[in-house]
Amino acid sequence: MAGRAAVEQRAGGLVSASRRVRARPAAWGARSGTLGSDSSRADWESAIQQAITMADTSLHILQTYEKPKRLRHPVYRDDGSLYQMEGRLRLCPYYFVDEPDKETKLQGILATLCPADKKIIHGMKDAALLPCVEAS
Repeated sequence: MAGRAAVEQRAGGLVSASRRVRARPAAWGARSGTLGSDSSRADWESAIQQAITMADTSLHILQTYEKPKRLRHPVYRDDGSLYQMEGRLRLCPYYFVDEPDKETKLQGILATLCPADKKIIHGMKDAALLPCVEAS
């Protein structure tokens, strides 16, 4: 509870801070995200207050929003033809713990290429999921 009080005390600073931040519960996809830059001050303050109120039952994440670079990558259409999709890329590393050694090891990376007009990158139906391989 002491941690929550400290967060509440700093909430005013979070509200007035740069709104290039998003507040969201630790949930899948973009449905639950609030982008400060797309919100009125009142809506942004409400999102911060909601995160504080729900702190005991639902983890929320505050993270700085960095606009990903655009890139082009070959992607297959439903009919099997290939085209160059312009989009933004998200990389999701997958780490697993090797129990005997108690070491965390990177086991793979999944790239999600989303259409360039989407602001928040997530696994939407228009996205392409691209497994990554280590360059030799």
